[in-house]
Amino acid sequence: MTPFSFLFGISYFDSIPFISSNSTTLTTILKLLHGMMAEPNAENFIQRAGAQRGMDPPDLSPHYSTADPPASKQMKTWCLSLKTQCSKSSQSPHSKLSTASRVHSRARQNWNCLFLAFLTLAAGTIAMSALAGFHLLPENVLHSSGEEVHPSNNLRQHNLEHARQFANAYRNPNKSQERVPPKYHMVFSTSCSPFQNWQGLAFFYFARKVRQPGTITRLVSGCSPEDEKRLKTIHEERVVPLAIEGVQEFELHVTPNFDDSAGGDQKYFNKPNGLLHWMEQKLGFKAGSDHEQDDDIVIIVDPDMMLLRPITDDVTIKNYARGWVNASENIPSVDSANNVVTHGQPYAQRYGYGDSWLGAVKDHLEYIVGPDSPVLTMSNKIARGYYPAGPPYIATAKDMFNIATHWVKFLPRYHEFFDGMMCEMHSYSLAAAHLNLPHKLAEGFMVSDVEADENFDFIDTKLTFGDACMNAPELVPAVSETPVDARDATTMTDPAYEAMGISMSDLPFVLHFCQRYAMGRYFFSKYKLPENTFDDCNAPMMIEPPRNVGDLYDWNVFPNGQEKWNFEPAEKNPNEVGERNKVPYRKRFTWMLCAVVYGVNEAVRNYKGRSCGTDAKYFQKTFHFHDEKNFTESLKNRTRPWAVDEYGF
Repeated sequence: MTPFSFLFGISYFDSIPFISSNSTTLTTILKLLHGMMAEPNAENFIQRAGAQRGMDPPDLSPHYSTADPPASKQMKTWCLSLKTQCSKSSQSPHSKLSTASRVHSRARQNWNCLFLAFLTLAAGTIAMSALAGFHLLPENVLHSSGEEVHPSNNLRQHNLEHARQFANAYRNPNKSQERVPPKYHMVFSTSCSPFQNWQGLAFFYFARKVRQPGTITRLVSGCSPEDEKRLKTIHEERVVPLAIEGVQEFELHVTPNFDDSAGGDQKYFNKPNGLLHWMEQKLGFKAGSDHEQDDDIVIIVDPDMMLLRPITDDVTIKNYARGWVNASENIPSVDSANNVVTHGQPYAQRYGYGDSWLGAVKDHLEYIVGPDSPVLTMSNKIARGYYPAGPPYIATAKDMFNIATHWVKFLPRYHEFFDGMMCEMHSYSLAAAHLNLPHKLAEGFMVSDVEADENFDFIDTKLTFGDACMNAPELVPAVSETPVDARDATTMTDPAYEAMGISMSDLPFVLHFCQRYAMGRYFFSKYKLPENTFDDCNAPMMIEPPRNVGDLYDWNVFPNGQEKWNFEPAEKNPNEVGERNKVPYRKRFTWMLCAVVYGVNEAVRNYKGRSCGTDAKYFQKTFHFHDEKNFTESLKNRTRPWAVDEYGF
């Protein structure tokens, strides 16, 4: 064996991902062996190496837990044996030989010892992998699945085994092979009301438009038998045919009603309970056992979201160009290098509730989560940096099942001390924190509120008032004859956006139309859209803003007549009281308004075209949200209405 072959051996071990990524112990051993080549007296080298590491004799215990598997104990024993045997070799009786001969003999014996050591190291490595379940993986990549989830009650061993099973080409971005896409499940929760029925229909259309891969499931709670029957008929006749064969499936999952507990508004109990019901009844997940779909990806969204492009497990730079909250909070990133959803590393949009999910029930935490939860000692900085999460949530199915289990468990108790719609989101944060599942929070998975710090960069920096009224993207291949890859935004484009210098990775994944949007008196609110818009062939579609609406109006007024924005520069109206001088938001309002109105109309036109026929009377765009007189007047007179008496302000 030569130094070159030994170095080849080191290179070989470096090429093994689970060793190269976490090889402190092996590196120590290899350096020990490498030093023996250059040190004729092995005893001196080992003692010197031990002194440098503060160990005499060499002790590898810092790299192992107190509960070492047999293989690691054998490795320690081998190291000590190696020290003894090599020391004996260096003291062999060669006193009758010349000094040069003794040195040569020692070197040869050291080479023999080294060769034996290398073989033993290789065998020991294989044994460690098999017996210890890749024990070399660091603890910080392993997730905590909750005390009642695994029957062995040995969470550490369960996580190690779980990580071992997960170390394949798809999950290990260090490997050169192309990752195999997992199976995706996108779910959104609704009631059985007409208000959420039209949102559900619109969502399925948007999922088709962006070619969202996987199974898209609407979770429906609270239906009467009659409503359930009608809803299933609509789904089979109008929704299922929309799905792109071989790319996606559209499903409906009906659950019991979970919001009938006493006290307060508890309609938001349906989301966590419906999610858990679906994972147990449809996917077959059970507490205390592994599942064949553990590695699938679950994406939770809301029905009032318009998909702008596909959401997958890949949020690398080629798919997502905006920043992360972890960096702005100056705390360690959950996954700073790979940005691919894996076990123990969920992702979500950052919502604006900071650490209030923790502070709102601070005096009652132990009652809610129990005495041993890590939440009890969590700092506000960590609570704010990893856990104010909201849709889109993206996690492995295994992690999402564990979160759902605790989400359902904690929500009723949380609700005892904190009422309102944020109770549901706060309880999600609490469940994730209890399980030690820090989320990597995105600043730009969505846009919703024009005043929020969301992914409006593409509007603020690339668009003008006159060209900001755009449709949502119409995705086409970036290179002709090359199919769009849902996990790679560089393979898709929209010519209109491309002309503005906007790439698809610059865009958020969803437009969350939970707010109200207006320019002039053109307006949209999901709460004001007639609930029969998608169901009634004779229901009118919305009047669409002109493409230059951002140029035409430097103001807006909501239908209530009280909420209004003035987009004039400050120097033109410094003394006006009660008005918001928000020039930058003029473009944001314009883009949001047009994308939603044109997008919802497009979905209505698609459903009507397949259900009502092609008669033009079914596609009249005459609905608006304002009083008829005021709306008509605003089309003629584009001055700010609160400066004109007859407008009644």
